[in-house]
Amino acid sequence: MISPIRWTIAIPTFNGSAFLEATLRSVLKQTDTDFELLVCDDGSRDSTLEIVRHICGDRTRIVANESGLPFGLAGNWNRCVSEATGDWITILHQDDLLEPDFLANHRRIADFHKTVGMILGPVRLIDSEGSIVVTDANKDFVWPDRFVVWPPESLSRVLVKSNPIRCPGVSFRKDLHKQLSGFDGSWKYVLDWDFWHRAGQIADVALISECLASQRWHSASETQRLARGTVDLEENARLMRSILAQEPFSDPERPLVETQIRARMARAWTNRAYQAACRGNRSLEWSSLRKAWKESREVTARILFGSPRTLGRLVIGRLGK
Repeated sequence: MISPIRWTIAIPTFNGSAFLEATLRSVLKQTDTDFELLVCDDGSRDSTLEIVRHICGDRTRIVANESGLPFGLAGNWNRCVSEATGDWITILHQDDLLEPDFLANHRRIADFHKTVGMILGPVRLIDSEGSIVVTDANKDFVWPDRFVVWPPESLSRVLVKSNPIRCPGVSFRKDLHKQLSGFDGSWKYVLDWDFWHRAGQIADVALISECLASQRWHSASETQRLARGTVDLEENARLMRSILAQEPFSDPERPLVETQIRARMARAWTNRAYQAACRGNRSLEWSSLRKAWKESREVTARILFGSPRTLGRLVIGRLGK
């Protein structure tokens, strides 16, 4: 008799009281109830743990950090995995949501596809009120309209140019995490992107078409905080070029991919310059424009002269110094 797969849904928390109740309730509504619910808290100073105890009672296991020294993003994610009793792990951020059939669908795949090490699915973006956010992020990637399994090294053909994978849509094998030595804490922004790439290098990856999770975009999130500076875009460029250097692209392919990376980064830096101008941060605006120009003069010029609003905001910003 085959033993059932043990599963852990792990929530790394830190001062997450604003949206945590909705996150926990989405987990407790799973139609497949055979899972461990683990909360790894990194020293919250708000009512995070009280909310967990009130909503979940004995249904969850709480691992608190009482050392006074924070583990940080990668450290707390890795702690979630090391503390988990499951063979498979779903790391759910404290402000994201799962659809009721999320676990049932992911378990079905893990049951029937033993070579798969990671399961990925599309994720809707929602704001602080739960309304859907429409963006053009990762518009170059279209999720398959049916279930597919990609062999090792296939995923990095996508990740070399962008990262369409969002954390709440992912489950992975615990032994795969151990084999890869976990999430790399040297990255501040792309540590998940880097992990997906390394996992996809050595294991089959399953992609599903159903949208079974939601990621919340709001001003207090770590993603939005980092997006006010430059570390996110600097890491994006460095990781994409690292993947490009590792991948066995043919001689004709390699310069084409580098051109795509340059175009993507020119657009990203120009957008960052516009955001900085709107906030009156002239230093960031100017440095971002310089980086956009360095990546691709052609793309940057096309954006500036093709969008009067963007150009106007930047000109006004320059003259208003």
